[in-house]
Amino acid sequence: PCSTRGGVLTPQWFDTPEFPKTRVVRGVPDRPTMEEAPTDLTEATRRIHAIIEALEVEGLPSERIVLAGFGQGAALVPHAVLRFQRPLAGGAMLCAWVPCREALGVAAELAAPPEGRPSPPEFLWCAGARDAVVDPIYASEQASWLKDIGANVDFRMFPELAFGVNHELLAVLQEWLFPFPF
Repeated sequence: PCSTRGGVLTPQWFDTPEFPKTRVVRGVPDRPTMEEAPTDLTEATRRIHAIIEALEVEGLPSERIVLAGFGQGAALVPHAVLRFQRPLAGGAMLCAWVPCREALGVAAELAAPPEGRPSPPEFLWCAGARDAVVDPIYASEQASWLKDIGANVDFRMFPELAFGVNHELLAVLQEWLFPFPF
């Protein structure tokens, strides 16, 4: 059930208690935004990891796998990349936020090999300056946090973009994907 839609059954990776995604919900008084449940993110991450492991069984090395998502799918990308115990090529996040940052930080540290990751995970994060679902300032702050925990993040803000995708964003995504060894 989807909390933001009054409990209606909705296809979703995890339950998001409220939109827009922002640091502070304006009101009387202002309050922090409600956080997603870490157990929901862990369950969704396990589903993504099962897909990656199935691809590995078929012969595709994890270093050649890039995860990408939009909205909730994008919010899941850093969890799936940083919690995976083998290196992935990277992750592209379109109109994203990072739910459950504390849980992600702990899980990412536990998933990393004792000698550390061979190279920092690569992320492309595309945000819209006119996004009313994921506050652009919130997205920027969270991209900085992702950098602080050791990821390489190429954060791009698109001035005319709302919560969506346009040709300019798709061109950036294609350019970012091109150097990966597929």
